[in-house]
Amino acid sequence: MPKVSGVMGKSDTYHKQLAQWSTDHGWRRRVEAWDAHKDAINVEAQLEARRAASRDMVERHLQISTHLQRLASLELMRWIHKVGGDTSNPDMQAEPVLIPQHIQSLLDYAIKLERLNRNEPESITETREKTMSKDELETRIKHLLKTRCDE
Repeated sequence: MPKVSGVMGKSDTYHKQLAQWSTDHGWRRRVEAWDAHKDAINVEAQLEARRAASRDMVERHLQISTHLQRLASLELMRWIHKVGGDTSNPDMQAEPVLIPQHIQSLLDYAIKLERLNRNEPESITETREKTMSKDELETRIKHLLKTRCDE
């Protein structure tokens, strides 16, 4: 408060009155609360900007993945038509540009890129276990009990 009164050219009495009002009305607490509120708004705006940029990036990556998959599919179809000797489709008469191994790599990469951007696992593993029927379970238990009793 002394700085404010000094800059404004006010008396010491004026400064004391400002200090009293500040205390009575909780100006310091209110100013700090206002600053915290404005900071929270700024942080939220920055977070939203990052989320928007991230959504844009994911969308671009999904578009790239789709284009790569289409390219791989087109090249694969050209090879199929070339090997099969089909000349009926003019779009497929162009010579393939990629060799089959590169088509496979391109397709693998495009699929991985899509799965990554859709938050899907890179692979899904299925585990199967053979289950025993009631009769098999009873037979197994009897065998184990007999083996234990014989020891």
